Amino acid sequence: MPDISPLAPTDELGSVNTLLAAIGESPVNDHTTSQRADVILAVDLLRRASVALQTRGWKFNKEFGLEIAPTTTIAWVGADGTTDTLNVFVPPTGALRSEVSSTVAQAGQDIVVRPPRVYSGQPLVFYDRWKNRDGLSSTDFPQLHIDVTWLFDFGYLPEEAIRFITLRAARQFIQQAVGSQELAGFSQQDEALAWRDLRWAYGEDDTYNVFHEGSVGAFLGRRPGGPSGVIDPRNWTRTV
Repeated sequence: MPDISPLAPTDELGSVNTLLAAIGESPVNDHTTSQRADVILAVDLLRRASVALQTRGWKFNKEFGLEIAPTTTIAWVGADGTTDTLNVFVPPTGALRSEVSSTVAQAGQDIVVRPPRVYSGQPLVFYDRWKNRDGLSSTDFPQLHIDVTWLFDFGYLPEEAIRFITLRAARQFIQQAVGSQELAGFSQQDEALAWRDLRWAYGEDDTYNVFHEGSVGAFLGRRPGGPSGVIDPRNWTRTV
């Protein structure tokens, strides 16, 4: 009698073999070294689906009010001859999206992540669009608080996310590999159920009412609501 493997969370190899099984192909033992065209396509579709899903931002990969320290300081001279010392802030490694938190101290600022105009030490910085410069005044901004959407490797995602990614990639894989609309339609039904489960488990639920309406939520960065109003996790911060 053959041994039955114990239950374990789904990993990337398991998802790759799920895609292969969907078109009747044999599984592999190592998807990272295989030269099979169908395996390479399956891995590519899985990883693309993972990035696309995580970019939306979920409870498992989004963080509010993360405090970051400046990478360096630079001297700045304005067109009118005024001088300032700027703190240069860069997005954290592994971040899909970094946005400036709408704290009281940072309210009204127009700061975006983009390539610097003059500073050459980093490919991307938090750029001050008000003053067209590659950093923020060191006096006003000794640190910066940001909302971060992280990109996690496959093995660090919750099972609900892995299931949806696998089914989304499987539908695309079937369409590209064999072009079967019937099989793709069947997978799309499973995908819709997986999306429902994912949204239920890890979607952000904003419950604004007449006292805590949308404009308040927009100022607070669309934070989730609670019984006593909008929750603002930026009242506490952690650093990297």
